Amino acid sequence: MRALEGFLNSLFKKMNLNIKCPNYTSISKRAKNLKIKIKSYHKRSISKTAMFRYKTLISRNLSFRNFVAQENEVMFGINVVNKMASLGTPKLYRIA
Repeated sequence: MRALEGFLNSLFKKMNLNIKCPNYTSISKRAKNLKIKIKSYHKRSISKTAMFRYKTLISRNLSFRNFVAQENEVMFGINVVNKMASLGTPKLYRIA
């Protein structure tokens, strides 16, 4: 949210517009005063999304029979998913 605010302010400046993007704090305060609910995800939906990603990318089944080996297999798969997610995340740089 804050990165978007900085981006919009720099965009307005480049366009020679005398407008400022409202900051996150004022947006949150206005939302409370207007009784607007900002949608957020629940822990269950986040965990279900994570499991869907894991099962889609890695495997739906564990291949090892030993419990310790299964733990290692899962940890390896989680590291792979996290690495892929970090590679797909854009790096943000502050402008101005």
